[in-house]
Amino acid sequence: MRHSPPESRTQGPDLTPMIDVVFLLLVFFVCTMSFKVLQGRLDTELPKGVGPSAGEVVDLLEPIDLYVRNDPFARGGTRVRVGAGASYEVSKLPSVLAAARAVAPEAPVVLHADDPVTHGQVVSVVDACLAGGLDAIRFAAPPRR
Repeated sequence: MRHSPPESRTQGPDLTPMIDVVFLLLVFFVCTMSFKVLQGRLDTELPKGVGPSAGEVVDLLEPIDLYVRNDPFARGGTRVRVGAGASYEVSKLPSVLAAARAVAPEAPVVLHADDPVTHGQVVSVVDACLAGGLDAIRFAAPPRR
């Protein structure tokens, strides 16, 4: 008669599914946890507008105003008036702006464009400004009606 040897190990419950569920819950809670954002919040004491730096910021450099308008008789259909002075075709603008740059090298350029002026015409004026050595270019908004 054959006897089977008694098993010395006792069979317990299988823990693999429970460990899988615990890890899934851990991943879920880590992914949905919201962290407290401290970036951008810095408790500081800002000045109240008193002292030598209080007041309005004044632009020390007079801008070079360029008024862009359509002109069917000009080459390219665009004329540009520099400040209150004369108006030029876009092809002559780099030399005029280079002379203005010699007087005020860091003066900003402000472009004023009428409604019928196309984007292509404004881009050609911007290119002329860059060719004249002026790269601080701003665009003026039309006045409210």
